[in-house]
Amino acid sequence: VQSKVFDREDPSENIRATVATVAGIQDKFDIKGKTDNRSLELIPAVYNAGEGSVRNAIKRAGSNNFWKFCKYLPRPHETIPYVQQVMGLYFLRTNKLTWPTRKDPTDPKNLSSGFGNRQYGFHPAIDIRPSRKGVAGDLIKAVAPGRVVEAGYNSGNGYYIILEHGDKKWRLRTYYLHGKQNSLAVRTGDEVDI
Repeated sequence: VQSKVFDREDPSENIRATVATVAGIQDKFDIKGKTDNRSLELIPAVYNAGEGSVRNAIKRAGSNNFWKFCKYLPRPHETIPYVQQVMGLYFLRTNKLTWPTRKDPTDPKNLSSGFGNRQYGFHPAIDIRPSRKGVAGDLIKAVAPGRVVEAGYNSGNGYYIILEHGDKKWRLRTYYLHGKQNSLAVRTGDEVDI
């Protein structure tokens, strides 16, 4: 008897396997059709840690809220960042995002610096070139609704704003750096829209 071996490189098989896994988790944890964040967080938790581990953690915590039971998982240091990343991606895929400037994001001439290694370490961001060389002042807008978790000045970033999007436990943040003096139109705690 020959059985079909799962091909991890085949995208269509991966999609089918993921849909089947999610459907199974939704049925087993009675969250089918629920779209609230607390129910959705169970899906990547079960996918990462396993059904038995999640059931045991829920029982020990007396709650099916991921943030209450996650400390009882066998490897919370792995599962927590995984859930944060998946939920962050979920937020990005289910919300309308915008480009932070009027510049064409597909034109590489509009970027002054991309991701990559630098003399002093890895540069984990893109820098958008100002409209006119050496002239600051382009209007920058939020890429998604969020709340200001920090706004200020430091010597490395200049004037900056850090926004948090979605549930604060997901730690999905966007950083707006290298602003000019008196350019911050928001303060810590403000809610912003796009």
